[in-house]
Amino acid sequence: PNYNPADRVLFIIQQESQEVVRGIKDKWLESGSHQALLTRIERAHEWNVGGQGGESSSESSTSSGGEDDSCCKQDKGEDIILNKHPKGCCAELAALVMRDVRGNKRAWQLIVFQALIGNILVAIVYGILFYGKARKEDHVCHGDDYDPGSCQRYFLVHMAVLSILSINVMFATHAWTTEVVMSETAMFLRERAGGYYKVLPYILAKSLIEVPLVYLMCVSMLLGAYWFVGLRGNFFWLSLEMLVLACTSSSLMYCLCAMSPSRAQAASLAIIPQTLQFGVSGVLLPIREIPVFLQWIKYLCPLYYGLGLLGVSEFHYLFEERDACALETGALWNATCPGVQIRLTALEVMDIHQNHFLWPNLVMCLLLFLGLRLLAVLLLWRKSRYVL
Repeated sequence: PNYNPADRVLFIIQQESQEVVRGIKDKWLESGSHQALLTRIERAHEWNVGGQGGESSSESSTSSGGEDDSCCKQDKGEDIILNKHPKGCCAELAALVMRDVRGNKRAWQLIVFQALIGNILVAIVYGILFYGKARKEDHVCHGDDYDPGSCQRYFLVHMAVLSILSINVMFATHAWTTEVVMSETAMFLRERAGGYYKVLPYILAKSLIEVPLVYLMCVSMLLGAYWFVGLRGNFFWLSLEMLVLACTSSSLMYCLCAMSPSRAQAASLAIIPQTLQFGVSGVLLPIREIPVFLQWIKYLCPLYYGLGLLGVSEFHYLFEERDACALETGALWNATCPGVQIRLTALEVMDIHQNHFLWPNLVMCLLLFLGLRLLAVLLLWRKSRYVL
């Protein structure tokens, strides 16, 4: 386990009913340890206020037991944290980031295997499976060898490769977020209850550490499939768009993890957004075939916007061919270039449009990222407020 025994006890208490938790709190308030702790806090405060220890401190020490007296004599005013000068958000953020950096250095072998080697191997398998599929449409969509059926079939395979890469990004980030957040839940609640830091710096630190690691995962996935499949989009832009999709998808998991008391429950809840994203993003069913009363879900779906971003970059050559045909033949370009028209129609079925790159695709991804992270902050704040 990734927590010490004290964290384990706290984690178990969280799963108990409100009556059990209330009973534990009442027993603590009635215990002698609680009273002794209050006495030590009062004496430390008197020591701090009275300088070198005043009359009130000595009088209270003579009236109490010898054991408490000997313990309290060892307490110096400067050693007691009274939170008079709490650290600012930037100081807390820097401390949390450095702690995560040290943790990643210790676990570098696991990170290298998961974020690089594992993803590259999976991507290579897909690359071999779809070897050269992104280029085969050229032979049957132009000139004398034009075949409408083959043109559409090869282009749909090309789109399927892009969808698979997007789905892999989503699954990888969901698993990574669940592992990172849920493994530190008990530690976060204990430290948050102790006032070591606020929730916002904690989420900001996780986000800052997440970006380079997730980008490594995206690059490794793309490396394994880009040249094997013959993708046509710019490698750098595709990797950045996959990063946007990954960070937006992980934001959704931050919220689910913040609502879940255990890793198992967080993993089970992850099935809900994954299933909904498959259904409304156009991967399993064309957007037009989705019932109207369910189509609104796509506007909250990171995979829907992520596919829109990747589709515009990957199929940029189609938009260029369309513009060239329109420049040559005018309004009759679709009759002159039927292969281009067939593939553009397939993109429209997937709701991928060239003029949708900035809005709504990119802007909505950024808004979902920001909104879901702020919601995760609120949920974690509420969760840490009622730890016990």
